[in-house]
Amino acid sequence: MSFRPLTNSIARRTFSSKVQAPQGRLAGKSIIVTGAGSGIGRGLVLRFAKEGANVIVSDVTGAEEETAKLAKDVGPGKFIPFKCDVSNVEAVQGLIKAAQTNYGRLDGLVNNAGINLAPHPIHELPEDDFEKVIAVNLKSVYYGMKYAIPLMLKNGEQGGSIINMASIGGLRATPQIPAYAASKGGVVMMGRQVALDYATKNIRVNSVCPGPVHTPMIDAVSPELYPSLMAQIPIGRFASVDDVASICTWLASDESKYFTGYEYVVDGGRICQ
Repeated sequence: MSFRPLTNSIARRTFSSKVQAPQGRLAGKSIIVTGAGSGIGRGLVLRFAKEGANVIVSDVTGAEEETAKLAKDVGPGKFIPFKCDVSNVEAVQGLIKAAQTNYGRLDGLVNNAGINLAPHPIHELPEDDFEKVIAVNLKSVYYGMKYAIPLMLKNGEQGGSIINMASIGGLRATPQIPAYAASKGGVVMMGRQVALDYATKNIRVNSVCPGPVHTPMIDAVSPELYPSLMAQIPIGRFASVDDVASICTWLASDESKYFTGYEYVVDGGRICQ
């Protein structure tokens, strides 16, 4: 009796399984992205999807549903839309639990959700505006890290990567955005502190600090202001969403395992002036 046909059949099935396995720099990783309904957040989800990740797609607007559908067209992973007000602690707890329920683990968290309100000098800044910006931009990052890290610690040596979306507005002064500057500066320093506290536990924390990025928010700016904004950028153009997604993909991947506590500036050289 010959067993050659059975052996060949097994070999073919094994090879086929390997070919169909998820490929990419983030293959098999489970990641949460907040503020994923549009702009930078949507761009991150789509790039992560192409790189093989599973993503909890979070936003407060309902647009997370569309982003999740778009991700399914470009990646092999599982994409779960989750409506979440990141300024609400119970909502963030539910968001982290969604990753545990759907994926059984959490490898990455991108605290991307953020807002900026009308510019004011501080003596004219409404207290409600200040509190809202701090709640969405800073407290949400605290909530995200507080409840994500216990789940990441269960990964052992594989650990996890937290990416906090700050801004060059948190590194240098910009006229009439005191609440935004305070919130993003707080994100940077809180990220450094948490990076230090968890460095020996394989949890990495880094901040990404974009300058102007070509998103619908920039499109809403009066075209008359474009020349003055562009003149501040040595490279001569706004960042693309893909520029930001590139550094975030690297930070979410195992390629950046030795890097924690840094601020990665994406501004075309503006901050060096």
